[in-house]
Amino acid sequence: MKIDIKKSLDSALSDVDWHGENEVLSRIRPKARAPRLRLAFVACLLVLAIGGTALAVGLHWTERYSDIRRAREAVAAKYGLTSDMLDLFYEKVSEDGQSVVLSYMAGDDHGRAGYYTFNTADGSVVWSHDGAEIDESGALDAAVWGKAQLQTRFEHGGADMDDRFNTERLVNNADQSDGYRSARPAIEETDVSNLPESPLDWTRHNAIQAARKALIDQRGFNDYAFTLFDVRTTQGIGADGAVWTVRFSSATERMSDTFALDAWMRGKLGDYTVTFDRDGNAACAWSKEGVDENTYTRSTFGAAKAFSSDMFGWIKEVTDATDAIEAKYMSYSPLTTEDMSVSDAAAYAHIMQDAGVPAYADPLYPEDVKLTDQQALEIASQLLKDEYGCTDEAIAAAGIRMWLIRRGDERLFRMQIFIAQADWFDDFHLDVDADTGAIDDFWHDTPVSGGVG
Repeated sequence: MKIDIKKSLDSALSDVDWHGENEVLSRIRPKARAPRLRLAFVACLLVLAIGGTALAVGLHWTERYSDIRRAREAVAAKYGLTSDMLDLFYEKVSEDGQSVVLSYMAGDDHGRAGYYTFNTADGSVVWSHDGAEIDESGALDAAVWGKAQLQTRFEHGGADMDDRFNTERLVNNADQSDGYRSARPAIEETDVSNLPESPLDWTRHNAIQAARKALIDQRGFNDYAFTLFDVRTTQGIGADGAVWTVRFSSATERMSDTFALDAWMRGKLGDYTVTFDRDGNAACAWSKEGVDENTYTRSTFGAAKAFSSDMFGWIKEVTDATDAIEAKYMSYSPLTTEDMSVSDAAAYAHIMQDAGVPAYADPLYPEDVKLTDQQALEIASQLLKDEYGCTDEAIAAAGIRMWLIRRGDERLFRMQIFIAQADWFDDFHLDVDADTGAIDDFWHDTPVSGGVG
């Protein structure tokens, strides 16, 4: 996603309601996920008007994030930790809002680094290792890690990582055009014109074509339907007298790691087994027979427990529509809606909702919130400038992942921003209230803290 600042930035912030902060339910932040090599920079680009006219953004915080900021400031003031050191910790706000706990998150040394607890009522802060003897040399084999050890860890901790990769390698991966997977299998025409009369004379290809014809005749398949299945054959006289057994198994199970968005079909297509006796008589069986006897329509079938063959036409309509969106992100493996632009993710959700897929029964669309994705990105840009001194040039080249989420009654823009350094990427995470523009959460991962290295 590229933003045309000349046309949109000056007007992008005109309708933001900068008043009224909502108290947001606290949550435990998950461990940062390092970007996959093949998806680093494809999601969207934040492009600012460098050298042009830009509007200043007045940043404000939710009460929850205000407490987090106070906690970091208190730890820094009492224990001398720098902003870089504090980035090695993640913050958890208690459910009652009375405390904020900063816990070390880099590697297996959380016990030695301990945790800091901030009291939101009186502003006091304590450390789990208060009173312990501290080795001021900074040696990492010390029993307790204070400021000196954290400084050592920050300066040298990422140097021994085996998976480090440089900027050039990551950008080159982002420019791949061949994609992480091929397109869905091409539709092939079923052909039994040269089928030998006796199954005993069939080749594997003959058996597959005959099985396809049987499923078309007996189960209402069409040629498209076979693109949803893998096929296996067995030749030989079985206990049931079959001389050929052809099994069509759902391909969505095998492709779960790369076709992540096909999860709505997973486990519902089942397997079809076609057997042939010596005379060429075919018997067809479906593993999902009787699983769901309800009646569905085009707008409800996504909720079915099993997708029968009469739904294949609807499935094709859905996959044709989603494939057109997925084709923009062929370097992602596996692709999720979080990797798409906000508008593409909304279009995908509309398709799923129109098919009655339960996971999309109540999606959050851009038109449901007051801020635009452009406004949220501008807030993120200003925060990176203010908090970390990021330049316009660095932000303009950043890789952005952005999506809308619900948390309780709150609607948030969630962002993950990768900014290139000499030999790693800083990984910033940001939650912005999608109605007020208030920053609700912000944290920074480095190679040392388990981020991008």
